[in-house]
Amino acid sequence: MPAIKIIALSMHSEKQYIKGMLEAGASGYLFKNCTYNQLIEAIKTVYAGKKYLSGEITEILIHDYLGKEEELGAQDSDLTDRELEILKLFAEGHSTRSIADKIFVSVKTVGSHKQNILEKLNLKTTTDLVKYALKKGMITLD
Repeated sequence: MPAIKIIALSMHSEKQYIKGMLEAGASGYLFKNCTYNQLIEAIKTVYAGKKYLSGEITEILIHDYLGKEEELGAQDSDLTDRELEILKLFAEGHSTRSIADKIFVSVKTVGSHKQNILEKLNLKTTTDLVKYALKKGMITLD
């Protein structure tokens, strides 16, 4: 039914998911945490017969097209020493509780640091943190 237009709502920011959905015929791609206004704009755009990609999605695809290897968002130099330490510990597989015990802070403080790291690096999940740390050489696979 080619008349039906599809807008993908996803938590995935990796280019292979975005490209896969677009190649499969989706007319739009948004993150699940998009704003109400972004969703309405996407619906109106697709209804008008055009394609819709959020600004974040467009950035990912442009960086890929240009062959950029660096991560989107901030660089690890924008992180504080404590945030770098916590990033490395999460990437090594430590839990929030074990990190809190190891660096002598509360679980809530570790959670706040983690949220700041995710926002500064434009990442979504702990898995994204691990991939980031691997790409940056902060950890290795043993």
